[in-house]
Amino acid sequence: MVDRPSLTERTYDLASPEVYQRRYKRIDDAPLELAEDKRGEAHQLALYDKKLGLGEDAYDKGISWIGRRDRLAYENFKTSAHWLHIPAVFEIDRLFSTLNPEEMEMTPEQFAKDAVAWREIAESLAWQELEEALLTGTRPVLWQQFAGKPCVHNARFGKGSLFLMMYQGEQFAVTAKHVVDGVDPSIFRLVLPENRHILPVFPCQYPTEGSPYHGEELGDILTWRVNVDEVRFKADWWSWRLDNLVRSASNFQPGQKIFAVGFPEFEENFDIENFDIEEHPFIASGHLADTPLVDGVYTMVIDGHLPVLDLNGMSGGPVFARFDDVFHYVGMTIRASGPAARLHFISSEYVVALLDNILATIQASAT
Repeated sequence: MVDRPSLTERTYDLASPEVYQRRYKRIDDAPLELAEDKRGEAHQLALYDKKLGLGEDAYDKGISWIGRRDRLAYENFKTSAHWLHIPAVFEIDRLFSTLNPEEMEMTPEQFAKDAVAWREIAESLAWQELEEALLTGTRPVLWQQFAGKPCVHNARFGKGSLFLMMYQGEQFAVTAKHVVDGVDPSIFRLVLPENRHILPVFPCQYPTEGSPYHGEELGDILTWRVNVDEVRFKADWWSWRLDNLVRSASNFQPGQKIFAVGFPEFEENFDIENFDIEEHPFIASGHLADTPLVDGVYTMVIDGHLPVLDLNGMSGGPVFARFDDVFHYVGMTIRASGPAARLHFISSEYVVALLDNILATIQASAT
């Protein structure tokens, strides 16, 4: 009996080959960079070979060898990964997870070394997929007396998280209403990460008393509509496409894998020297609890492998889940204080209902 190497715990779901083929087609523009000199000639040649489809051909050959000659499967997957075909990395990780050195025709030392190296690459790529999808539109809530470069007399400070989304041709910044308590809403600044550009917004709006979603929990929603007429450049890239990528949390089954994103109040987020906020987003993974907190408010049980962190500041940030391997917006975090093992979030239909109400008011005023 050959001892297996000690691998770090896998934090991503090792799905079927078909799933990874579909899923990683979507992040093909951010390919695996295995060359030591990422800007060098070797990497450029690999990108060229990728465009020719050589990586997919090698991947298919690797799949055909699984169970018959696994060492040949490994060699073909390595070639496929070199040609930047991302799913090959996860099939290599699967081989090392299910086989032993003898079956892979390797020495125990080489088997252990390669297993650890490929696990690290697979973890990096899984994290890259999450960042590519889930950080689109997720921003910190920032305040500043005057729009401009921060200084000692005009510091920029933050509290909570928001989500920038495109919906029915309009752009909205959505957060939890309690995030703005005690702060003058007129000094809110929607700051994009690129060049720290500030987008102009209309006054904030939130559910009014008497609306079907008004209340302590379901009414904890606030939004600013972005004044796109005053934006001199395209800001669409930063916005989540809410029209097509939204689902209600009522579509879930208990145990559903979900992700929450936001900007906790980490100490390193405060740039004291420059009177500004640095951005260190946090992606929390977990699963849906068996029962809702109340109607329309659900609970996410955070994965045990994640570090125990003070999640104060996650409120207002988005919650996501995959449907048919595509991430959808499913809600907004409303409770996440202290070193929590759970997050509570409002289902997305209440956010959409507020946006629909605003759009109806705009349309009525235009007629």
